[in-house]
Amino acid sequence: MQLGAADLDGHVQVHDGLKEGDQLVVYSEKPLNPRHRLQVVEQIAKGAK
Repeated sequence: MQLGAADLDGHVQVHDGLKEGDQLVVYSEKPLNPRHRLQVVEQIAKGAK
């Protein structure tokens, strides 16, 4: 994956490496590794820590 510019609000440009239908993790409370099991959610609940 080829990433580009990032800002302090957490926005990151993705220049290459994604195709239609791919999903991204945009937030994680803990660092991830390839063995982690994930639960996909549409948005983070308000007030979540």
